[in-house]
Amino acid sequence: MSSVATDRLAGLTSSVAVKAPCKAAANSNITLSGEQTVGVVACVDGDRVLVGGQTDTTENGIYVCSTSAWSRAADFNGNRDVVNGTLVVVTDDDGSGPGSFFEARASWPRTAAEIAASLVPVSLYFEPGDVRRYGAVGNGTTDDTAAFQAAILQNEQSSDDAAPIRSGSTTYYTATGLSWCAAGESDRIWYADGTILTTLNADVNGLTVGAISRSDRANRCKILGSLRITNTLKLPDVTATGFLVQQCGTCEFHIEVDEFYYGIRLTANTAGYGCARNSFYLGEMHENFYGVGIVLTSSVGSYVNGNRFYGGYFSFVNKDIGYHIYIPYNASGDADSSERRPNDNVFFHPMLEGGNTSGEAQGAILCAGRFNSFIQPRIEIKDPHNANSPQQVFFTKDSANNYLLFGWASKANLTSADNHEIDDQGVENIVL
Repeated sequence: MSSVATDRLAGLTSSVAVKAPCKAAANSNITLSGEQTVGVVACVDGDRVLVGGQTDTTENGIYVCSTSAWSRAADFNGNRDVVNGTLVVVTDDDGSGPGSFFEARASWPRTAAEIAASLVPVSLYFEPGDVRRYGAVGNGTTDDTAAFQAAILQNEQSSDDAAPIRSGSTTYYTATGLSWCAAGESDRIWYADGTILTTLNADVNGLTVGAISRSDRANRCKILGSLRITNTLKLPDVTATGFLVQQCGTCEFHIEVDEFYYGIRLTANTAGYGCARNSFYLGEMHENFYGVGIVLTSSVGSYVNGNRFYGGYFSFVNKDIGYHIYIPYNASGDADSSERRPNDNVFFHPMLEGGNTSGEAQGAILCAGRFNSFIQPRIEIKDPHNANSPQQVFFTKDSANNYLLFGWASKANLTSADNHEIDDQGVENIVL
């Protein structure tokens, strides 16, 4: 509550909920001395004035006008006199009569990371890292790319997770792709909390996370609270990846992707470095054109190993190629290493659906890796017996020591090798 009531005229009987009325409100920087006109309102000695636009935000508050230096009103002069949401009545803010309610909100000054990155926040009412601080609109049509790039930049400039990215349960449109932790920054956090990122770009990846073609790796980064990435350009024009993860280690991503060529792609481009031991908590993975929800690829000298994927509802309709989970063989790598065959990746209970009755060729899993596990997959591919259909589960001749355990299917019989439902051409793969 506010200070002890001693002076009704000064407003000391007001609480932190609603303050005593002010005569005028200043929304831009003013000199806090002397009688003056605030907006169009003439303020004289003794008038209460709400000051909210000072360059130095610590100067904002309620003041008492004076012929000399102004003083703060007694009910707005202590750290217990105002909270987020405190209302202030301004009786004559435009000079025409009864005015407005103003809501007091906390402000966060410009941070050292923002100064180092030459970022000037649009609104200090949002804490550092919040995309709205940098001008994000969040109506699904206005291009918010610059705001996200600013939030990402301050996050990368901050020490560890001091200023996490915050975007909230809002739909944002980004005209170009976003990149996070491209220099191998580690221990970063993004609180998505239901964010939807949508784009109309056919050939640009939605969001890229991790070190790009450099001798480094982004470690222990997290996207929390579910981030959905979607492309409203629709298919088949899109050729990009929704969520590209490269050279990341021990990261945690809560993610869902739809309407891209590839949904999620894990890769590593630098010899001696990999994309490994990351955890993916998956939501809906719909309508990715190539039919590929997740693809794991490694290049010469690099590796994609030990990643964990939890859940995920994969579906496609009327696509003529593709597998939901795609682990191909890299013919240019060392035959005796994981350069050619991603290994030790585990998929827990993915739901793999799609197809139609007109004979499009679609499958659930293609694996050319080693020691990968598919635990309790649920497969429901329509018309799996059609001659045009590929194998629902295909272990290629380059695969070895993979596991398909406790699979369940309503349209494809995982215990039968007829009609190309399971084709195991590899070495010592186990199907139970």
